[in-house]
Amino acid sequence: MESYAINFAAIFGGQKNLYDIGECGIDLHLKKCTATSVWTVASLQNKNSSSDKIQIDFDQEKKYKQLISSYIKEEKDALTQLKDLLVNGEKSEYKKDGTTLSGQILGILSPREYLFLHFPDGNRASTSTPFLKRVRAEIDSFLKILKDQ
Repeated sequence: MESYAINFAAIFGGQKNLYDIGECGIDLHLKKCTATSVWTVASLQNKNSSSDKIQIDFDQEKKYKQLISSYIKEEKDALTQLKDLLVNGEKSEYKKDGTTLSGQILGILSPREYLFLHFPDGNRASTSTPFLKRVRAEIDSFLKILKDQ
């Protein structure tokens, strides 16, 4: 991840009107800005603009926060299920009847490419034991990041 941040900084660092509104993570070498200040500036621009180009609805901010919270919760749940399936296998409390263990694992793992794309063989999800052991090792890091959100 750090190499991606270095590449990003090399390409986009110093760009005008590009801000980092993240509250944690690797430094992107951009000017820092809070999400609240972005909404404030946008709403002021909306009030000062005679056009309808900028429409900021503070109810939208609340909806976006709810959507993000919902996504993070779903992601935590999926990672927790995947971890339990990888650790406990057929004895997992999340094991569904009528579905093979590897099929269920692939169903959860495939759309979460961030767990394996950085692997040398990570062009797609796999059920090989070495691959799944590396995925299992990645899950705790992401759960720790999501726990704080």
